[in-house]
Amino acid sequence: MAEPLSLAEVLTQGLSSHVQTRLQRHELEAASARAQQAAGQYDWTLSTEARQARTVTPASPSATPDQTTRSSSSYRVGAERLLGQGVRLETGLETSGVLDQPAELPQRQHQTRLTLQFVVPVLRGSRLARAEDEAARLAWDTQRWRVRATASEAVLGLTQRYWEYRAECALLGIATRSLQRSRDLLASNETLVKADEKPAGDLVLLRADLTDKANALEAAQLRVREARRRLGRSMGLDARASDRLPVAEDPFPVPSESIGTLLSQAETLKQRALAARPDLRADALQQQSQRALLDAARDAERPQLDLKLGLSYGQASEGSRLLGLPPLSGRSATGPSWFATLNYQFAVENRRAGGRLRELIASLEQLQLRAADNRESALSEVESALQTLWRNGQQIRTASEGLSLYEKAVAQEVVKLRSGIATLMDVINLETRYVNAQVGITQLQLSHATALARLRHETGTLFEPPSSDQDADTLGSLDVRALSTLDSLDSLQRSGDPVGRKLP
Repeated sequence: MAEPLSLAEVLTQGLSSHVQTRLQRHELEAASARAQQAAGQYDWTLSTEARQARTVTPASPSATPDQTTRSSSSYRVGAERLLGQGVRLETGLETSGVLDQPAELPQRQHQTRLTLQFVVPVLRGSRLARAEDEAARLAWDTQRWRVRATASEAVLGLTQRYWEYRAECALLGIATRSLQRSRDLLASNETLVKADEKPAGDLVLLRADLTDKANALEAAQLRVREARRRLGRSMGLDARASDRLPVAEDPFPVPSESIGTLLSQAETLKQRALAARPDLRADALQQQSQRALLDAARDAERPQLDLKLGLSYGQASEGSRLLGLPPLSGRSATGPSWFATLNYQFAVENRRAGGRLRELIASLEQLQLRAADNRESALSEVESALQTLWRNGQQIRTASEGLSLYEKAVAQEVVKLRSGIATLMDVINLETRYVNAQVGITQLQLSHATALARLRHETGTLFEPPSSDQDADTLGSLDVRALSTLDSLDSLQRSGDPVGRKLP
């Protein structure tokens, strides 16, 4: 016989195959790649160039000689990099040589120059590069929280499906035992009828009751099959694999005595839940990313004014060494230089920047509305889950006491029937009440279990966040026991520590 299906097995299988979580992980990888691309604008760029040329210039027919020839070569090595505030650094070393023929002194003319230049954006451009990098990093962090939010929703859905299946298995057991008791009652009365101790008419009522119990069992079997299929689909299983799932027998969570304390401190729990919910953290980071792009869009509406500042040091010489390389001997001259340039550009209409700004403003307003709605929904759901847990806890305690009394009453009624004090209708009616009490307490246990899982989800305490930067892209640890108890929330309330730990 197969081992009973546990909640831990369902969560392990379900999270590994959950489509939305896998999609979000791929999106996380894409966000990481975009952040890498944005940071690439600060990389050094190296360049090199080599040039050789020979130019022949014809002279007029009466001139002597009839043509001149210029041989030239140049070599250049450069590097540039974008610095903070949009400042660009450019540096280079260039050497060149020229030889004109014919010439009075056929010496090669050499020049070598080292340059250092800064391009400083004055009006526009100081925020563009920084905003792109910042927005990409924030989008990466946003996606990390989106993955955790999706995983939390997956855990909630899997847990709800498991408890629904667990409840249907329990209801099937109730229907099975009820049918067996009806059969036993019919069999005992058939024996009495054969012994002429009971009238044969009593069997009609008992057989009708047996038919009702058999129909109830078939309905319970159908509900179990449907609940098993729903659970299997949530776990990523096909129909055949879903039908092979064993029964679920994990005990329902026991109502906690401390729910009253949590309910009295609901406002504190709500505020801490707002700080711990992964989807709300993602909403906040996404708004920050959008604001960074919005600042850059406002910057893009300004005119373009760049200040170029440069320093250079050059050397000119004559010599007879290889063309383009400085000579080791010969006449030479050296000297430093500097320059400053202002470049101004103004877009008359600048419709591109204006349209981009309007788009980002509308997008930010959408994000703010969605985030506000999510916050209100989270506050409402925390309150609702707490109320449900408190109410179900009270009802389960009362129903458990009533169920024990019904169990004793049914046994006593059967004894009274054998003694001739009670009637068959009394026994059947009391049996029906006993079954209804069992069904009722099972439904209360289901409601309590799902409310507990919902409270964990709404307060952001399903997963314990990673403890190091190396694990920042992981989901964190999931303790299945947290889905069956309020212990960690109780200790957090007593100690005053925040419900959700802050990610690094």
